[in-house]
Amino acid sequence: MRITIHRVGRSRERWWQEAEQDYLRRLGPPWQIELREIRAVEVNDVSQVAEARQLEAQRILQALAPRSHVIALDERGAELTSPQWAAAMGELLDGGAGEVEFIIGGAFGLDETVRKRADAVWACGYRWATRRAASH
Repeated sequence: MRITIHRVGRSRERWWQEAEQDYLRRLGPPWQIELREIRAVEVNDVSQVAEARQLEAQRILQALAPRSHVIALDERGAELTSPQWAAAMGELLDGGAGEVEFIIGGAFGLDETVRKRADAVWACGYRWATRRAASH
């Protein structure tokens, strides 16, 4: 199974970049995993947030493969335990899903159009943060 992780913005801290690469390496087979950055929209005023979120949504939707299984990671999504995540990924693998794409929004979250395109919306919040990330 091929997994693509679309992330709005980039990790600026070196330790976070190293952690990303470490996790991607560990996840390896049976999955082919790729991390893709989607350029975040710069905002100078709070009145620009909705427009920025919509522009980021357009960029996300354009980046998705037409027939992939899409999972949006959003604080308003279903809260799955680690065993539930594993079971859901196992079902996708066993069910023949050729490509799964995860979406991680930027500072302004995900636009509703992205949530509607997703086949599933899972929460990914504070309890997923590593000890080091949570302390920064």
